[in-house]
Amino acid sequence: TGGTLFLMWLGEQITSRGVGNGVSLIIFAGIMAHLPMSLGQLLGQSQTSGNYTPLFLILIGAVAASLAIVFMERSQRRLLVHYPKRQQGNRMVGGE
Repeated sequence: TGGTLFLMWLGEQITSRGVGNGVSLIIFAGIMAHLPMSLGQLLGQSQTSGNYTPLFLILIGAVAASLAIVFMERSQRRLLVHYPKRQQGNRMVGGE
């Protein structure tokens, strides 16, 4: 439909301007726009029923996801580089 076409065009414009991955940013903005309302509903249901387990599970999941993202972003993969031998003057330099 027209709205979908507009959002795809907007996502391409965001990407071409170098702000980031446009479509992903639009999806993220949609999720974040509904997050406060969803959390408010969950909190209200938890207070009404007295069951706070879903709230704690979401909190634990968010912390675990954040820790996993930080761990993966800060990780390094160390590669062993083998340099070829080369001749410098009368002697061989480098290599293993």
